[in-house]
Amino acid sequence: NLKPQKMAVGSLGNSTRVQEVTRRVVEQFTAIVFRRCNSVTATVDDSEQGSMAPTTATAAAAAAAAAAAAAAVYIAYKWTKNWRYVSVGNGRCILLTGCDTGFGRHVAQQALDAGFKVVAACYTEAGAATFASTTATIVVADLTTAEGVERVVKAALAAAGDAGLFALVNNAGLCLPGNVDWLPPDAYERSMALNFHAPVKLTYALLPALKSTRGRVVNVTSVDGVVALPSTAAYSASKHALEAFSDVLRAEMLPWDVNVVVVEPGTMRTPLAEAFADGWLRSFREAPAERTAAYGDEWARRHVTQTNKGMEAAMVDAMPTALELVHRALLHPSPPSRILPAKGNAKILWTLGQLPDSIRDRVLYSLVFPSLLPLTLRPPPPPPPAGVVSHVTVDVSSLKASLPFYEKLGMQAFPSSVAGAQFLAAGATGRRQPLLLLRENATMTERGPTWLAGMPRLCIYSTDVDADVRRLAEAGLEPMAPVAEDAMAKIAAYYDPDRYVVYLIEFKRPLGWAVRLQRAYHRIGDPMMFHLTVNVPNAEAGLRDFESLGFKTLNDQREDQVLYQLLAAFNISTTETSIKHIRLCKLPRDSHFMMCIMHWDKPRTEQTGAELLNSVTIAVNDVNAALDAAAAAGMRVEPAATRVLPLYGEVAIGAAFVDGGSRVEFCCFASS
Repeated sequence: NLKPQKMAVGSLGNSTRVQEVTRRVVEQFTAIVFRRCNSVTATVDDSEQGSMAPTTATAAAAAAAAAAAAAAVYIAYKWTKNWRYVSVGNGRCILLTGCDTGFGRHVAQQALDAGFKVVAACYTEAGAATFASTTATIVVADLTTAEGVERVVKAALAAAGDAGLFALVNNAGLCLPGNVDWLPPDAYERSMALNFHAPVKLTYALLPALKSTRGRVVNVTSVDGVVALPSTAAYSASKHALEAFSDVLRAEMLPWDVNVVVVEPGTMRTPLAEAFADGWLRSFREAPAERTAAYGDEWARRHVTQTNKGMEAAMVDAMPTALELVHRALLHPSPPSRILPAKGNAKILWTLGQLPDSIRDRVLYSLVFPSLLPLTLRPPPPPPPAGVVSHVTVDVSSLKASLPFYEKLGMQAFPSSVAGAQFLAAGATGRRQPLLLLRENATMTERGPTWLAGMPRLCIYSTDVDADVRRLAEAGLEPMAPVAEDAMAKIAAYYDPDRYVVYLIEFKRPLGWAVRLQRAYHRIGDPMMFHLTVNVPNAEAGLRDFESLGFKTLNDQREDQVLYQLLAAFNISTTETSIKHIRLCKLPRDSHFMMCIMHWDKPRTEQTGAELLNSVTIAVNDVNAALDAAAAAGMRVEPAATRVLPLYGEVAIGAAFVDGGSRVEFCCFASS
């Protein structure tokens, strides 16, 4: 029945009020205990009248009452312990470093509001200017230099005056992220200089003053000082060092009653945290190429994207932690030795740190690098089964120039390349997706408009076109025209460096729901290669050829059913264009990848030679048998020959030409 009124942190008016609340709590607990003891006594008296000896049950009840009383007193003490704050700073002087931005600035403002005299050490004049309208004593200094430390110490002692310095709060710090594989030793030296050596030097210089006032040292470390996360070696090492220094200092200062408090925040919304992913990528790109080649640029970009998403989800407002530091580390007469803030992910990471090393390492790696493998460790895909589209080939003038474009779209490049050809994989899937083969062709003819014969467009399905457009814009890719949409779909189209068109499509409900179910059923990740467009001059011949190759029709659209509004995404007129026929078809053994066969009437599809720049390859068990079947259907064929493909080595490849132009290859991977 005890319901004492609990006051919010920082709302206690004075120590008398705290004592009154504590007194009421203890009185009520005491009353409960006495009532319970009187009940037990009455039970014992009744038992003695009947049997001259207390029963076993009565003795157990008495023991339970005593245990309850002890527990009540302990709970009352613990409950009221954190209420016994000193109500105000009373003008006592504290030195706080790292006040330019973020957490340090919040702590400085809260300390000023609590009545402390604050000496705010800033690194820049711009940071110092933010305190111009406050009563804080401002000192601008570089704490990694002897001159900067001396300037801050003199300013703190001068501001403290005869009253003496009450507290030193070491908050200044920097984070230089990067994997141990490429982060240079200089990054460790710079991190230690500010995160560890500066607090040590300030503590050494000011410890006599703090001993004379029985003051305190507050070291702001990090949860990374308890659990070292991958990619934070320099930062975590410096914070671990500061933790150890604090532990030794706290023990040695016991005779002088100098409190040493370690604050271990999690991920807060500060400039340091917001710049983490960009700093990691910068260290990756500035490292020697031989140190990062095993990882790959696409791996690095994906890691940055995932890190930004993870940081955005994990970051919390820095203000509650700043309040907690001021109230528990500075105002409390008996501060705790460690403060693990209630807000944020600090307690979660601390818990992970208690796991066995073998388990913790795997958990932490999966948190920092989820579902990502460095380039050279990525396993090659198994040979495709017969009866599926194995890959789509796109000619490029420069492999080096084109790879970044496709990697920004989400394609993952495999490490091996052969004669200027390299495979890229789309998103992970429970069933196989076709690969993309970029083939370097320095003498390739210029690609013409998107309605010419051939395979001029690759379609990738997107669950959110607008979000993908924003993501690609941040990566430096802009669509060839504004996003187009109608009641059925939304499209954004992009040119690769050689003007090959790759476009994103998103269907609206109910068709969009059906595609999402298909993705979930086959466990298809992003990007999802959706279909390849084939323009044919003669619709009847083109459709017949694809049927003879084994493609089954899924959908036919006549001229009056075409969604012309979507053509605006390709810079094509929506009013002066006429498309006679569109067919979606696929091989029965393919889970989702389709061919989109189009017959343009206005402007008219023509063969110019550019149709040979791209091709689609079908996996077969017998190339010659597939060529014989294509020839029997009236298609022009190219005899089988041995070629070397990346990942697969020597394979037999032949080709047939749909409607006399577009190239469809047959490849036997059985012996690869």
